[in-house]
Amino acid sequence: MNLCIVIPTYNEINNIETLIKRIKANTKDIKLLVLFVDDNSPDNTSQEITRVSNKYNSNNFKISLIKRKNKQGLGTAYIEGFQKVIDMNKFSHLLQMDADLSHNPKYIKNFIRNMDGKSLIIGSRYIKKGSTPDWSFQRRIISKFGNLYLKIMLGSNINDYTTGYNLIKIDVLKKINLQKINSRGYSFLAELKYKIYTIDNNVVEIPITFNDRKFGKSKLPKSTIPATLILPFKLKNNK
Repeated sequence: MNLCIVIPTYNEINNIETLIKRIKANTKDIKLLVLFVDDNSPDNTSQEITRVSNKYNSNNFKISLIKRKNKQGLGTAYIEGFQKVIDMNKFSHLLQMDADLSHNPKYIKNFIRNMDGKSLIIGSRYIKKGSTPDWSFQRRIISKFGNLYLKIMLGSNINDYTTGYNLIKIDVLKKINLQKINSRGYSFLAELKYKIYTIDNNVVEIPITFNDRKFGKSKLPKSTIPATLILPFKLKNNK
């Protein structure tokens, strides 16, 4: 398979090389492109990506960068990255993951092992063997409640709508009008899953352990909870 990993970045200079090393170590038998989408990080993340790409690029492992002019948010970064991958017309699948090392690249093999015939594979914190060991009790309850709320309100069997570690079949992604995805923050992840599910509900979840970042600051905005609460109503009304 030809796989592209799309990774949005903002102030991740301390994580880039370690992430690339770990991805490369876990994808030795795969022809792979890692596409970073950087929102003009003031810490020079884009320069670090360029340095690392010159160091690690090979015939079967390529690193590429979309450098945007300013900070526009997670949703638009993914949309721009997705459209780039679709336009390249080289890949069968696309993997979303975070740059902060919270998504362990060791799971990439599990995504690939479960990919046959699936439109979406979700790296889930909320199925058996999934976990968030670094989180406080309060954060865990808020996140679990939010995802249960989305599952009930959207009428699906998806347990983890807000995880950012997902493998998507490109042929399914092509059927979505990316420019009509209204969510621009972290609720983008939930809206994308819902749209894929309504097109092809052959969706599975595999367990992951989500670890908090070691370097840099969390980028979870305060608007995440209200955005999650109103999202089902927006999606139902826009059907």
